Amino acid sequence: RLLVVLAACAVVSGFGVAVAVLGDGSRPVNVVWALGGLLGVHLLSLLLWFVSQWLGGREAGGALGHVWLWLCTRFLASPVPAQVSAALVALLGRSGLMRWWLGAVTHGLWLLALGGALAGLLITLAARRYGFVWETTILPTEVFVRFIQAMGRLPAQFGFAIPDITAVRAGGAGAVQDEAARIAWSSWLIGCVVIYGVVPRLLLWLGCLGLFVSGRRRLRLDLSLPGYAALAERLAPASERIGVTDAAP
Repeated sequence: RLLVVLAACAVVSGFGVAVAVLGDGSRPVNVVWALGGLLGVHLLSLLLWFVSQWLGGREAGGALGHVWLWLCTRFLASPVPAQVSAALVALLGRSGLMRWWLGAVTHGLWLLALGGALAGLLITLAARRYGFVWETTILPTEVFVRFIQAMGRLPAQFGFAIPDITAVRAGGAGAVQDEAARIAWSSWLIGCVVIYGVVPRLLLWLGCLGLFVSGRRRLRLDLSLPGYAALAERLAPASERIGVTDAAP
């Protein structure tokens, strides 16, 4: 249930971010700030996830996965489920599956958030007219021309548009009024969210989920550990005094 609540919050927050970065249409959209607002935290968290996987510390698996695990243990009312959860965490930690389990949760929540942001973009761009600009004080125009073309090169391989040089230069002077240019800017923004946001999270979620499922199939209990030896003696003792079960009258 808690995971469902977090998933709903991820979708709503992603949708809200998309609506916030675009605004109500009364002012032009700064494409650089919009792209940073949609993908900035995602790319930073993705970098931190790769670093944590490389270091292999306690934070391996992703921050959102650890938050979900902490909330699960925090809100368990009975001590028995808490003990079972702690035992499961210890078992997965020893087998190396904890990082993939938490990684699947982390990337799944991020995937839902980015999906909500993409839905917010599509709905808002379909319902309102936006002009797109870029603004700078010290950088030359060519910097933004190269940036827009570099970011749009990979999405263009999947059919998304790239604003031409004329549209990019016009975006530095004010809101782009040309309809074709506005459509190109919208396609470029959506393509960046899909290719640099949704697709990496989807692939990582599928990868972590696949590694966890395949590892769980090979998972075996190490019955030689002292804890299992004591538990086996309690559940199946070597000898037991049974006494008289059916005394004669």
